[in-house]
Formats: sequence, structure tokens, C-alpha cells
Amino acid sequence: MVKELAKGIFHIPTTPHPRVPFSHAFLVVGEGKMALVESAPASRNAEVTAGIREAGYDPAGLDYIVPTHIHIDHAGGVGLLAQQLARPTIVLPEAGARHMIDPTRLVESTRQVFGDQFEEIYGPMLPVPRERVWVVRGGEAISLGQGRELRVHASPGHAPHHIVLHDSLTGMLFAGEAAGGYNAEGDVYVPSAAPPSFDPNVAIETYHMIAGLRPSAIVSSHNGVWPEVERALAEAEATTRGYTEVVLGALREGADKVEVGRRLAAYLEGRIAQSPRGSRLAPERRAEIAVDGIRMAVSAYTVYFQRAKLI
Repeated sequence: MVKELAKGIFHIPTTPHPRVPFSHAFLVVGEGKMALVESAPASRNAEVTAGIREAGYDPAGLDYIVPTHIHIDHAGGVGLLAQQLARPTIVLPEAGARHMIDPTRLVESTRQVFGDQFEEIYGPMLPVPRERVWVVRGGEAISLGQGRELRVHASPGHAPHHIVLHDSLTGMLFAGEAAGGYNAEGDVYVPSAAPPSFDPNVAIETYHMIAGLRPSAIVSSHNGVWPEVERALAEAEATTRGYTEVVLGALREGADKVEVGRRLAAYLEGRIAQSPRGSRLAPERRAEIAVDGIRMAVSAYTVYFQRAKLI
């Protein structure tokens, strides 16, 4: 199942769960050094380590483990990997490092979103040893040997602790969820909106920052490789603005969450109908796709508007 996306970049897929998506992992190999981008949750630890071996490398030889942000589906397995592997440095964004070193608050916020049984899905979120952490703020370069660096850029919006990594050798950008999400069947790019810290305006600023880096392709931790960089970022911006208008308008009219979700799904269904491939789907299928993922977006936008005192 492991696939080499470009020279020295290996995609390690993770088995999906019926209820929630998991991040995939990516192995980046340079001259004598290698980094794992995303750990996936601890429940997928065996798949990640087996994937590294399938790519032809020993997990014990990892030099760096770099989650793009500290949400449990992306970074939940970092602590377990740190227990298993004595060598790698754990690269963490400044805004989230303390919550990985002591994950008490992170575990509690995860429990509030996913319920008391979240460990049955994601596995345990174990602490990361402080002495092995490299805190980054953006502007750093993770050297993997001659000719390859992963350049770190702060990329808030989806979350304040988000970073992206730009590969100097191929130009590919490991975007996590900073560039939004993609539904392949509906052929539509949308904001990756999750409570409690999503900020649509900052997300749009991040899209512009990513565009300015001129990546050769975007590597999404949930949705694979996006070669249509310009279209992806432009459409993510358009739908982020569209979601803002629809949800804010509905909330100001006093709509409940069900009605807000209905209006947002109708908006997204219209976007799918305008997309190159989505327009060829049956109307009922477009409606089914539009409903998927709407609940979390409604919650994320509602929390943002409350925080910004817009409702």
C-alpha cells in the first residue's frame, strides 16, 4: 500500500475508521537522514511503522517526527513513537508544544469533541519527552542531508498550532489541513473547519501564504496529492467565504443548528454542481456528498462567530 510520490517521499496510508477520518503519514528520505511527517493516531501505530519498513527503511533510523499540528488524528501517535524509538527529535509548533509534553488539556478537549470513548478509536495520547522536542515558530529548515530541506512555515487558520513543510528538492508542500479539504467524488475544495480554534479569515491568509510559496503540489494529510495548486487554493478561499456568509446569515436570523446545516449543505451542493466532475453526478448523490462533514463545519463556524462576538 505504500507509494513513492516523488523522489524519497513515501505515502503511508492508514486504515480509515467508519466514524472519523485519520491522517495519513509521509516518510521523507534525504542523504542519510529521514523524517516522518504526521504520526497518525496511536491506534494506527503498527500501520505507520510497518509502512516505513515497506518503504525499505527501519523506523529506528528516523531522525525527526513532525506533525503538522497537534490534533489527535495527526499527532496522537507521536508520544507512542517517542517511547518506541530513542533516536528521533520531535518537531513541534510553538503554540502546541506544551500540550504534547503534557497532554492533559489536549486529552480533555478531545474528550469533549469525541466523547469518553475516544481512546477506543484513536488510542492513547502519551506525553512527549521535553528534552527531545525542537520547538519551531516558522522559518526553520529541517535538514535531511545534501540537497533536501523541509522548510517550516507557520500556517494558522485550521488551528493556531499548524505548520506546513515545503520540500526543497521537489517543491511539494506538506499542508496537513492548512489548505482545506477535498472531496474527490464531488470534485470540490472546502475549508477544513474544526472547533474550537478555526478562524476563516486567518485560514484565507494562510491560503495566500501557501500560494506565494509556489509549491509544485500540495500533499494533504487526509486527501492525497493535489497537483492543481492554484485551483485548490482559489476554490478553498471561495468556499471558506461562502460558508462564512451562509452560516453567519442563518445564525443572525435565529436558525438552529439543523437549519444552518441544511442551508450550508444546499450551498455546497451548488458548488459541487458547478465543479468539473461533480456536475456529472446525479442530483441525489450531490446532495448526499454535501451533507457529509457539514456538522463539524457548522460547529466550528458557530464557535468562531461567538468568539468574535458577531452573533
